[in-house]
Amino acid sequence: MTRLRISVVLAAAVLGAIVMGAVAEEKPLPKGSPVLTIAGRTANWNRGAVVPERDGVLQQRQIRFERAMAFDWEMLSALPQHELRVVTPAGEGTYTGPLLVDVLKASGAEAGKVRLIGLDGSDTELKAEDLTDQNWILALVSQGKLAGFGEFGPLWLMHRPASGATPSHEEIERWIASVFYIEVL
Repeated sequence: MTRLRISVVLAAAVLGAIVMGAVAEEKPLPKGSPVLTIAGRTANWNRGAVVPERDGVLQQRQIRFERAMAFDWEMLSALPQHELRVVTPAGEGTYTGPLLVDVLKASGAEAGKVRLIGLDGSDTELKAEDLTDQNWILALVSQGKLAGFGEFGPLWLMHRPASGATPSHEEIERWIASVFYIEVL
């Protein structure tokens, strides 16, 4: 009986590895310049490891990975878009972008915690329940046009505030401007 149990466990492990391998997939490269890279516990990828000569910002932040999923504007814009009307440090405005959970799903991210990093070095970690309880978006568009670097872009992590249109100080602290990297922990 013990040998049978061991055989069943081994067969299940091998089958699980085969199924997981079948789900993992190399995706096409972005057509434009990447604005977001997702690495860590993801199944999909379209780029290899960090190359110091090419990946200056990643190198400067000491970010390392063997493979990752890079997104350009076109790829992010192709995902379903969601609109938020909120009061931000820049004033009241309308912001549009994909849900963070949709971007993570496109990378094949495993459920769990994520860490987002902005170009200024600011970062935040979101637990799985944060991702499902709040509709976090990566805002690409501010006031009807692509968000630039001086406008908290090119990607601004934000969500609909619990208090209505005006976020609390604690909520704003978790909003990351100029997100360029997400690590799935």
